[in-house]
Amino acid sequence: MATPLPSIECSAQPLSISFHPSKDIVAAGLVDGTVEIHDLIAPPLPNLSDDDDDENSNSSSDNDDDMSNGEKEDVADTILASITVAKEVSPSKMNTQMLAKLDHASSSNSAAVEPIGKATQGPSCRCVLFSRSSSPHEQSDDKTTDDAGQYIYTACNNGSVKCLDTEIACNSLNHIIHDNPTDGKNPKSNPILWSIDNAHNVGINTIYQLPHNSPCGPGVLVTGDDVGTVRLWDTRLLSAAADTNTQNNNNSNGTKAPDKSSNNPFDNLMKLPTGCIQHWKVNHDYITDFTTNNDGTTLFATSADGTLSVFDIRYVTRKNTSRCITLPDVDLHKPIPPQQSKNNGKSSTWETMGYSQSDNQEDELLSITLLKNSTKVLVGSQQGILSLFSYNIWNDISDRFPGHPQSIDALLKIDEDTVLTGSSDGLVRAVQLLPNMLLGVLGSHDNFPIEDLGWSANRKMVGSISHDEYIRLWDASLLNDDDDDDDDSDDNDGDDSELKDSKVGNQEMDEAISSKKKKKQGGLGKGGGTSTKLNDSEDDWEDMDEDNEDVDMDCDSDDDSDSDDNSDNGGGGGEKSKKQREQIFKSSNAEFFSDL
Repeated sequence: MATPLPSIECSAQPLSISFHPSKDIVAAGLVDGTVEIHDLIAPPLPNLSDDDDDENSNSSSDNDDDMSNGEKEDVADTILASITVAKEVSPSKMNTQMLAKLDHASSSNSAAVEPIGKATQGPSCRCVLFSRSSSPHEQSDDKTTDDAGQYIYTACNNGSVKCLDTEIACNSLNHIIHDNPTDGKNPKSNPILWSIDNAHNVGINTIYQLPHNSPCGPGVLVTGDDVGTVRLWDTRLLSAAADTNTQNNNNSNGTKAPDKSSNNPFDNLMKLPTGCIQHWKVNHDYITDFTTNNDGTTLFATSADGTLSVFDIRYVTRKNTSRCITLPDVDLHKPIPPQQSKNNGKSSTWETMGYSQSDNQEDELLSITLLKNSTKVLVGSQQGILSLFSYNIWNDISDRFPGHPQSIDALLKIDEDTVLTGSSDGLVRAVQLLPNMLLGVLGSHDNFPIEDLGWSANRKMVGSISHDEYIRLWDASLLNDDDDDDDDSDDNDGDDSELKDSKVGNQEMDEAISSKKKKKQGGLGKGGGTSTKLNDSEDDWEDMDEDNEDVDMDCDSDDDSDSDDNSDNGGGGGEKSKKQREQIFKSSNAEFFSDL
């Protein structure tokens, strides 16, 4: 397991975290509807000596309470800002399907129907995200330019999306904003730059930003809600709308889209809000996660309905194409007929509607990332299975890796072959894909489900959240440096072994060649030069057999090889014979490799 670092305590349970690309700060969206920004470099807690520990163990419960309160105050020093971004969900913002059910129930039953669903939910900030770099030379793995993390995007369960200025937010500790981003009294002190209250008719479950080189341009956000809707947002249009509203009316309530008949939730259902450039409704359950390829032309979305949706971002820039694509809702308990699924394949929908969809995997898909240089799409499922899709083959999976005992709710890419998985059993695991292998466990959340994972700036730490009030941090040096060192050491060991093997082999060959020459010279001296070619050839074969036996004896033991060398040299073993043998080995070795 990796070294656990001091945890960060939030004022409520965090639902989402996002690390700044270049600074040591982290933003957390909390269940109470606020966004907290914490400093990762916190002042160290006071270290207690052994005497102090003994005194504390013998002290009263009041002293223990005081110490615990003191520790909490030390942990609370990490907070930089606390900003309210969500408000109570009004009945007019409920899901239209829920309203229809309530209307039918109230008409059939004379008794009053208690509101259910989203009307009973409190405000919560489900998603938080630091902005990418606006540089055209942005890299997907290292976003350390100056303007990276300049903004913080939030999405809430009431369907709203907000943009915060990071610098202003970090300088406004406990600055509470009550849905008034363009306060005329002191607008510079308000970190909320723009807000869209009607971004979705239901709660937003995930938010993502496309790369700068996307066909839609820089600063495009993607949101997915509880009913499977995917929308693209151009932040440049939202910023321009906010500036226009500020100039026209300093007393306006935010940068809301025009909503003249906000009392009726069924009005303007087909009208896209301000800043929305594309609308897809092809999934039938909530969107769980997003990712894109390196050039930002393809968007991947996983859904709880068991399908992987692939969207063509270039479709948004084409002329004479629909900006709002909606498929009729289906019963998730009834499978789609084969003919209908065949007609809805890539050949028909990719060109006409800009999307493609996989077959139903009969399992909720909860997380997604790209591996193998974007040739494989990895998804985590509710049943604890890692499934792999081959690029441009979206009908069914190509490989699967079971083994997790519970659902895989989060994936964090380490490299092109390795990922971190966050499971409902509370363990953060390191897993290698193709070949499939469980490498180890990074950390544990004490059997609490892990909801989100993230890299800190420069990949120094890994952060994770669960069903408590803490952001747990893990030392990532084990994932970054040790792997490279092991690879280098393995390579060096392999090179050394190859050199040793080559030296031993060359020495054995040199010894065999030298002994062969010496034996030939001895045979010619004894025969007085009267032997024929046939006898020479037979003697050569006998000498080669003897040489092979000598080589085998050399491989068996060093003592035998030494004795053979001494016998070949006439048993002298002096310095002259050694020098002559070395010269013969060198010359014969050079001749051997020159022939090759």
